[in-house]
Amino acid sequence: RRLVKECCTTPVPCKLLGHIESLQLSSSGSPQCFQQEEMAKKDESNGNAQQASSVKPGAYELQRQKSMAILQQGGNTLARRLSIAAGVRYKESFDIEQVSKLFRKSKAHEFWIYLFFLIVFSASSLQQRPVEETYDLIHQVYDGTVSGSSFLSTTYFKGINDIGSIDDFWGWLTEVPPQFLYQYNWYNGSSFASDFQGVRWRVLQNNIIVQPPRLRQIRIQPEKCEVPRRMSSQEYGGLISQGSSNGTNFYMTDGISTCYPRMPNAKISTAAIQGLQIANGTISAVPLPYKTAAELNTKSFMSRGSTTPISYEGGGFVQEFPLNISNDEFKSMLSELKAMRWTDRQTRAVFFDWVVYNQELNTFLSVRLVFEFQPHGFVVGYQSLRAMRMGYVRANDVFLLVMDMVVYGIVFFSIFNSCYKVYL
Repeated sequence: RRLVKECCTTPVPCKLLGHIESLQLSSSGSPQCFQQEEMAKKDESNGNAQQASSVKPGAYELQRQKSMAILQQGGNTLARRLSIAAGVRYKESFDIEQVSKLFRKSKAHEFWIYLFFLIVFSASSLQQRPVEETYDLIHQVYDGTVSGSSFLSTTYFKGINDIGSIDDFWGWLTEVPPQFLYQYNWYNGSSFASDFQGVRWRVLQNNIIVQPPRLRQIRIQPEKCEVPRRMSSQEYGGLISQGSSNGTNFYMTDGISTCYPRMPNAKISTAAIQGLQIANGTISAVPLPYKTAAELNTKSFMSRGSTTPISYEGGGFVQEFPLNISNDEFKSMLSELKAMRWTDRQTRAVFFDWVVYNQELNTFLSVRLVFEFQPHGFVVGYQSLRAMRMGYVRANDVFLLVMDMVVYGIVFFSIFNSCYKVYL
């Protein structure tokens, strides 16, 4: 009891007397000084809290406030960007949750618009030219005319893919096209009815000829070139041999000759050549002037007959065959062109074009046969066929027009929407 009394009257912490806690000092089981110590600790903690609230914030508090300010500023920036992406002008009253909803809603609208655009665009593209019918038209017309017809002067099949020389080219031109062009009769000998142009012949019996068959030739200008002296008919003239006494030099290039270069390095010739015209069954020679691509309304053509693609211009010398001539007159004109040597060393390409129209499919088919004349005398032949529809004459065509308008409308709307977002 004396020790307990001294503990309560002295500043010595009572926790030092833990060894006497087991003493039964009172009926409650705890000394009175312990209760006084607990009350003193509570008063001390309340005082510390009041003192902490009255002083300025420390370094940790300042850092926390700065971090919260940065987060708030980042949230405002994110909200602003999301609102711009959503196409909505940003307001200070917007919070991040509202802007997120607007952004999600805008992207959902854009997704459905884009999906609708893909559906309409795909349907319009496929209906503009039915894939299966167009494929059959292109390949079956080509197989039934150009590819399926052989030289008449051979006992075996020889077609356009077997052309390799100038003789082959003229043999094919004079023998093969008359087999499928200017055919006036059905298989039983009866005549075709007149079409909208008054023409009474067909291609494969069901296709109307629209454009008169024509040959277009592209010619180049000859150039002077240096060759060895023994390979030239001229004794002198080489650039290196200028001023030499005997016309010889170390490189042996003192001769000069006429060369016909390839298309990329050659100049196009515009000098008139000889052509043909027919009037009242009489064929006569006439000059053929050079016509530009604008006059012929013809675009340039990229070749496929050589390793390096060559672009041939749309102009040239055009020999047309009237629509109202007979098959025999057509053969005679082709033979006359061969006899007058219509092609020569200046010829670099000959295009044989015609266009037919199929009423059942409402489709035009443009057939172009290309013959490239190489500098070494080889002739490469290949074809280019294109099918297309023109005009809106049927209900399906009007529906296609509406779908095209929808496609262009969506495109213009997307452009406007993107420009508006940039403005925001």
